[in-house]
Amino acid sequence: MADEVTHLKELLLSILDERDRRYEERHSSTQEALASAFKSAEKAGDKTEAALSEYKAASNEWRGTLNDIVSKTLPRADYEREHKHLEERLATEIKRLDQNNATLAASITKLDGEKTGRLSTQELFLKNLPALIVSLIVIISAIVGLAYAIRK
Repeated sequence: MADEVTHLKELLLSILDERDRRYEERHSSTQEALASAFKSAEKAGDKTEAALSEYKAASNEWRGTLNDIVSKTLPRADYEREHKHLEERLATEIKRLDQNNATLAASITKLDGEKTGRLSTQELFLKNLPALIVSLIVIISAIVGLAYAIRK
């Protein structure tokens, strides 16, 4: 009977040793899996950080571009105010030029109507040349002023 107890004891000890070995194997494989998962999580975190950093840089660049656009563009109300002012100025100059042209036309008619015929076409042109030059200068300055205001 002592042999049977010894045999049972040895059998029980071998079963316990086998189970202990299996538990150790499970524990070590679990530790390896946890270490692998931790490394993967660290890599994913690093990639996420890099992507977030790139996103923030691109976002800041986009904000800077928008701020540049906003600061360099003319507000609509300012444009309309300046445009209206230029239109009024241009209308005034056109009216004045029309009056000058009417005066010139009246002078030409008067000169043509005179029976004396002393002034030739060249003389008439030379006589009215200063008024023509002033008219052209006013038109050109109005166009340049309009272009400058639109460019702003």
